[in-house]
Amino acid sequence: MPHYTGSLVQMQVDVELDASDIEIGAVEVKDQDTDTRAEVTDANADADFDQAHNGLEVNARLGALGTANYARLLARTFSGTLSESLVGMLVRSGLQGIDSSAAVGSQAKPIEARAAAAPTDFDETLIGLLSNSRLGANAQDFVTDTTTALAAGASFTTGSKDMKNHADLGVNVFVTAGAGSLNVTVELQESFDGATFRVFDTVTLTGAAGASASLARLYSATRRYMRVRVVNNDAGNALAVTEVGTVRKPLG
Repeated sequence: MPHYTGSLVQMQVDVELDASDIEIGAVEVKDQDTDTRAEVTDANADADFDQAHNGLEVNARLGALGTANYARLLARTFSGTLSESLVGMLVRSGLQGIDSSAAVGSQAKPIEARAAAAPTDFDETLIGLLSNSRLGANAQDFVTDTTTALAAGASFTTGSKDMKNHADLGVNVFVTAGAGSLNVTVELQESFDGATFRVFDTVTLTGAAGASASLARLYSATRRYMRVRVVNNDAGNALAVTEVGTVRKPLG
């Protein structure tokens, strides 16, 4: 029996609902002409973004770049495939830097957190970008500069040692005379610019024919570049043995 209240008619209606008629958590989004449900699915292709909830919510998608450019963007953003989800990309690319090398131009790239085996590795490592330091920086840098015996009256000069990130240079020289007496000069040279070197210390090693002598000394870096020069002062006889080594000591 209808119930009248003023101009309003109220009527009791019996309705039966089937379980399939009820959807929990369904999201309805109104587009321009129809009610369209936003499907929350894995976005594996451009078309998936058209219906994905995130795409409708922000009215933007990476797929608008086109399949080829979209795939390229993913490949440059993180190591993965086109089937990776948007969430995966955001998580893996949380921190980026600019790669300004000539090979690729200026591009945003994820910071690579990998082991730094050489100084050049710091350009891309997370530790290097944040602190300009690495655990390996505390290691001593040993170099065998030469093991070739000096000829009569000859000299040998090591390569220039850049001491920018090092405190001291260790110098190790071992020589053995040949037929003549031993007379060898060892020079420590330093430079501001790596081009013009000045002699800051000189040590002479002497001995009889066939004798050996050695030098092991640690020099503090007072200019950015350092090197060592060894001279056989015997113009008539070659040395039997000449060994020159250096080690750069780390800061701290």
